Amino acid sequence: MEDEMDLDNQSEIYEPPTKSIKLNGSELYKLPDEEEISLLRDNHCLLQSNLFNLQVTELMKEVTLPGSDRKKIDKFLGSISKYISELPAAKKQSLSSCFTIFDDVKIPFFMKPNKVNGNMVFGPPANIQVIGSYQSKLELKLKLNVDIVLELPKDCMQEKDFLNQRYLRKRAVYLTYIAHYLKRSDLVSNVEFSFFMENPQKPVLLIAPKGKLSKLVCVRCHTCPTEDSLKYKRFEPSKSNVRVSWFTGIDGQDPVAQPTPHYNSLVLSDMLMTTLNQEIEDGVAHNRNVSDSIKLLKLWLDRRELNEGQGCFTGFLMTMLVLYLKKKRKVDSTMNCFQVVRVVLQYLGSSDWTTNGISWDDEKDLSEYHEHFEVVFLDPSGHHNLCFEVSSLVYKRVQHEAALSLSILHNPKIRNGFEMVFLQPIPFLTSVDHLLRIKRPGVLREFCKTLNLHNSLVEYNRNALLCLRSLLTSVLGRGLKSRVQLLSLSGCKYGTWDVTASAPLWKSPISYLTFGMLLNSETQSVIDKGPCADTPEAAAFRKFWGDKSDLRQFKDGDISEAVVWPCESKAQKRDLMEKICRHLLHLHCRVNNNVAEYTGNQLDKLLLTEKNSGVLGPKSSTGEESCSGLNQSYNELCRQLRQLQKSPLPVKSVQGLSAALRGTEVNPPLKISLLKRQGRKKLMTDAANCLFRDGTSRVIYPIEVICFLESSGKWPQDVDALQRMKAAFHIAFAEELEHSYKDLICVPSFSFVDIYKDGFVFRLSIAYSREVELFKSVTTTSGLLKKVTDEQCVQLEEKLVLIPKLANALNCISQKNDAFGLVCRIAKFWINEHMLSNHVPDIVTELLCAYLFVHPHPQSEPRSSMVAFHRFLQLLSTHDFAASPIVVNFNDDLEEKDFVAVIQHFKDNRSSLPPIFISTPFDKMRSTLTSQRPAVVIVRRLKALASKTLEKLTDKMLNTDQMKSFQDCFTSSRSAYDVLIKLDPKFSLLRHKPQSRKDADVPALPVIGFNPAERYLLELEQSYGEVACFFLDSGRCDAIGVLWKPSVFNDEDFKIDKFSRRQCLTAKKAGRDVNAVLEDFRLLGQDLVIKIELHADNWKFE
Repeated sequence: MEDEMDLDNQSEIYEPPTKSIKLNGSELYKLPDEEEISLLRDNHCLLQSNLFNLQVTELMKEVTLPGSDRKKIDKFLGSISKYISELPAAKKQSLSSCFTIFDDVKIPFFMKPNKVNGNMVFGPPANIQVIGSYQSKLELKLKLNVDIVLELPKDCMQEKDFLNQRYLRKRAVYLTYIAHYLKRSDLVSNVEFSFFMENPQKPVLLIAPKGKLSKLVCVRCHTCPTEDSLKYKRFEPSKSNVRVSWFTGIDGQDPVAQPTPHYNSLVLSDMLMTTLNQEIEDGVAHNRNVSDSIKLLKLWLDRRELNEGQGCFTGFLMTMLVLYLKKKRKVDSTMNCFQVVRVVLQYLGSSDWTTNGISWDDEKDLSEYHEHFEVVFLDPSGHHNLCFEVSSLVYKRVQHEAALSLSILHNPKIRNGFEMVFLQPIPFLTSVDHLLRIKRPGVLREFCKTLNLHNSLVEYNRNALLCLRSLLTSVLGRGLKSRVQLLSLSGCKYGTWDVTASAPLWKSPISYLTFGMLLNSETQSVIDKGPCADTPEAAAFRKFWGDKSDLRQFKDGDISEAVVWPCESKAQKRDLMEKICRHLLHLHCRVNNNVAEYTGNQLDKLLLTEKNSGVLGPKSSTGEESCSGLNQSYNELCRQLRQLQKSPLPVKSVQGLSAALRGTEVNPPLKISLLKRQGRKKLMTDAANCLFRDGTSRVIYPIEVICFLESSGKWPQDVDALQRMKAAFHIAFAEELEHSYKDLICVPSFSFVDIYKDGFVFRLSIAYSREVELFKSVTTTSGLLKKVTDEQCVQLEEKLVLIPKLANALNCISQKNDAFGLVCRIAKFWINEHMLSNHVPDIVTELLCAYLFVHPHPQSEPRSSMVAFHRFLQLLSTHDFAASPIVVNFNDDLEEKDFVAVIQHFKDNRSSLPPIFISTPFDKMRSTLTSQRPAVVIVRRLKALASKTLEKLTDKMLNTDQMKSFQDCFTSSRSAYDVLIKLDPKFSLLRHKPQSRKDADVPALPVIGFNPAERYLLELEQSYGEVACFFLDSGRCDAIGVLWKPSVFNDEDFKIDKFSRRQCLTAKKAGRDVNAVLEDFRLLGQDLVIKIELHADNWKFE
């Protein structure tokens, strides 16, 4: 009955669904409110989270150790533990007499001073325990290290082992004892030493198993003191546990004991090793999402080399951070992997442990730890700073990378964000713009003594690099604060060494500090403004900058301290960073130029022009000043064109097409000064006038400019009539320009008008907006209009529509970042030097460079030519052009649906698309600019050359800063060509060659845009393109390389109509007559060809 009553009630309250309300236009398209936006964001995050978890699942399958391998490792660990636990005991010895106790193994510790109290007892360890990521199942298969800790024998530990390196020396000697016996064991294939986290005071023993297992795993052997043998309070940061009198051997040098926080933390890390390991095991137990997140974050560190070198941010620290956030309930077991990773990265990017450290105990006072350490993260015991070795610069880079990675994961337009963040390697070398390497550490110890850093030398066991690290960080951070957005550090890497060899000293050649600088837009500022002269800070400013500081009055009337760096050119402004660093290091740290090695703008020197009476600009210029003068002349010409009064149609817009206008031309344009106005229109005709006094060519390249006129219904609709109309406009423009502006010289022609202005020649072409449509429209015999697209139409559309848009977009990047123009010029120079300039269009090179600046993820946008060129080579050598398109999204004009459409189009039509497919907002589906060049074989050649050059460049960036050493990255042997046609150098354009004042003043308008070498190459390709491939360096134009095509070696059936340049082999077969072909090469070139070299070892005709 109750159920029936419920049904009756439901029937009474039931209401039919209301009819859908038809919304009007304003309601239908109104902006979403806050609730709707929040819902959309949640749905997007949920979708992103699900996709992320699928990717994590697949990645975990690759990086997680299989169960079968784990069983093999467990078996080996059991065997090696049993072997170590059965080692024979040895007699007690004094610690000072342990230097030569084992002749076949060297102690991996710097044992000076020799005299130290205490005794050493050798015997099996009190306990053996597997610790670390392997035990907690947080290991990565890629770099698998299994850690075991040996507890020192109980009799080995003494009451005062906390003093004067006694414990540190005992652990090193005990590892030597273990290595002595393991060397003879059949269980291991190799035994080596290394420094744990590259700390010379903390060696570990590396054990490689026998057989194939050695390729999978390396066992790291640590030691720890016996439980309760040392007291925690003895190792507080303010305690002093190394006596200066003992260290120096001079009595009476300890009036006030100086704290030894770093030494104390070294011992504490061993004391708490097993305790922290148990904390990790308990924290990740039965929580797969947290475990996978930790693995993923450790992989994130590894991809960025943040866990390498002295003072790095280790995977152990990342694990402890996740557990800390879990304890603070910012991470919980209900979160999926994506949510945990996002919380950790967000926390890293927003917190600052350098000023506000963290502790598991919220009530713990951290002021004492901040006083002694750069970064503070207190462990659960409340005694040990887990980040005692981490440099503040390394931590700042972790923050920077975390914020950058989070922005990538949250950006819906980045489709492969997961791969960028967690899979793509980001070496320290290319993650920064400039590098400063402090080498020759043996010299630095004298600097430490001069700077009164004796206490630091005692604590760091004479390691001058670590003593100076904080001072170097402080000085560089203060001096470069306004010029860099990030200052980072890569510590020493000592590697491994055999147990029979001595440990590498901190002052060995492989020991150095590398500072990395990520530049900002203020890098080239020539003034460092300080405080007002009447403030207390002024004295500190003068002391910091030394004699460089001076009192100056600024335009606003302010009188302040300031440092002015005089510069004549942009090239010198780019070198300011190096000049500032060297000045500050010498002033405050006594670091000389032979100790500091700077890498930043060395490649710019390849573009240097010579000083010559101001024709090309100041000394040490890379041509920007000449380009700046060109742009000023171009802007003035645009203004003059818009002010023309007698033109039938007003000028709508003027667009410069030449690379020189956007600063991407390899060599700056030359200026030509004409002597007298009379006869200046006369073109040079005789050979004597076409050459300079040194016999080189006087031919110059024009600056291409296109002019669009206002639309009108009076334009002819016939193609031929349209061309004649444009020719009439050229004549009219030339006459009015010369009449209105006396400094201009105009020479009209059918297709353009050459305008001489300020020493430059601008080639102006009139364009009609519907010209492309007219060329595509063809009238059939039946009188119908038909749309056709031939090669001429494509070229016209490219010139009138595509190139102007791309020129604007590329110019915007060049104006925003100076490195863009430099890397384009260097990349083109590299292509020229490898004689591929006729196969790779300049605009294609610029688009590939633009891709690095528009889509720099997962790194920051490059601001130095060195790093940008390194990334350019990396793109060429690693990108799979056959499987992936290059999408350059200028101004974010392409939406997500456009990316999907481009990729789908690329997959569906790959066979008909060019080898390098470049999509832009102006040319999404066709890649017009690469449709003809480069060919597949040229792309392969580019990839091979880029790979080899990348290896050389990387090696030189790491090892030297001399400009001449980079030159061989831009040279290649020409002996690989079958034939080398050498050209007369006097016909080379040499656009970068400076002129004398007499040569700069010429009696007539020079020959414009005529390049004999390029014309000769064109004739060769038209006549013999089916026989050979031709290669030219358009920069020097001194030779043309020839490679025979494979088909040229094939015999063909004898035919009269195809007998040209062939010879009879048999009655029915004919072959290529090579001598006739080579003679044709010579005849086509005439006086341009001076020699034809045959490299017969590369080819042979039967």
